Amino acid sequence: MKPSRIWRHAALVLAGALGMALPAQAKDCEAKNSATMSEGTYRALDRIHGMIAEDNYGEAEERLNRMTDRGNKYEKAVVHQTLGFVFIQQEDYKRGLAAFEQALAFDALPVIQQEQLQYNTGQLYIADGRYEKGIATLEAYIAETCEPPPAEAHIQLAAAYAERKQWNKALEQVNLAIAKAEKPNEQWYQLKLAIHFELKQLKACADVLLILVSLVPDKAEYWKQLQGIFFEIKQDREALAALSIAHDQKLLSKESEYKNLASIFMLLDVPLRAAEVLAEGLDKKIVEIDKKNLEFLSDAWLVARELDKAIEAQRRAAQVSGDGEVWMRLAQMLAQEERWGDALEAVDQAIDRGVSDPGPAYMVKGQSAFGLNRPKTAIAAFNQAKRHEKTRKQASQWIDYVRSEMLAAAETAAAEDGTATN
Repeated sequence: MKPSRIWRHAALVLAGALGMALPAQAKDCEAKNSATMSEGTYRALDRIHGMIAEDNYGEAEERLNRMTDRGNKYEKAVVHQTLGFVFIQQEDYKRGLAAFEQALAFDALPVIQQEQLQYNTGQLYIADGRYEKGIATLEAYIAETCEPPPAEAHIQLAAAYAERKQWNKALEQVNLAIAKAEKPNEQWYQLKLAIHFELKQLKACADVLLILVSLVPDKAEYWKQLQGIFFEIKQDREALAALSIAHDQKLLSKESEYKNLASIFMLLDVPLRAAEVLAEGLDKKIVEIDKKNLEFLSDAWLVARELDKAIEAQRRAAQVSGDGEVWMRLAQMLAQEERWGDALEAVDQAIDRGVSDPGPAYMVKGQSAFGLNRPKTAIAAFNQAKRHEKTRKQASQWIDYVRSEMLAAAETAAAEDGTATN
């Protein structure tokens, strides 16, 4: 889930998380009033609770509606509270909220019961999108409750603050919630991450993501976000470590992820791992087999001094692209390894397909032909190279050299023939 939507999600699920069971009164909290419930009201409510237990909400609602104006304030408050519970059970949160508001207005429930209802009402305001009222209600509850408020109250208030873009207040509440929680909660850390992100506190984002990857190590999203944050704050080695772990756990599934990891390896001068990662992505067909990616692979193998693999990757790039310049680079790599026959084939492809500067191409062709002991082909190629300013001088020197070698070879052959005749 994107950070900008985390608090919205948290608010929407509050209604489903409401705990409507009323707690017993705490020993240190005295009842606010001495009002009692008549036996008739008690018996009626007991029957209604039985209906609710059997999911007979329609009849329960009908009977409660007949009781809303009867009895003292305490009885009316309990009736409205129970009616609100019936609505909530049917996911009719608007009417449930209205009933709770009426129950609270009587201010007649015992302290703990009144506070629990205030807490539930604040939750419903937030779930209904009435954030300002929800915030005010939860703030009052947290400030005035006679028992320490639960961690959930702080997280719900944090979600409401975040929805209103009050990021610092939201952060304060989510930190209180996490401090109170017995067990780490992934969703709460998601909210904390989103708040830090909005506050542009990237180092704090990294700290939260480190917690998230420890909580849910098989969740690729967190490893990738951690890598991105580390890279953003110039902690390249940490970024590499995060994405490497995701790779090792087989959590990478996108081309960009493989290429990012390979790029970081190259950036940190680990070309062998860069090549291995990119080759894996290409083999799995996650990374597109195109000129750019294959040349990247060739460069990585080349820097890693895996020359045969670099040449093979460059050959694939040339075949895929049909680009004369790519064929030219392949020819140069082959010539450097004195693989003259392959170099000659590659440079002919480059010349046929067109290169921006033909001079160096004809030089490679001449050198390759000479290496194959084809002096006439070599001289013809060097003559072509002489037509281009950048290679004119070098080509002339090579022509002189090839001719001298031809002359020497002829003299040697003649001498050998004369010796044989004598």
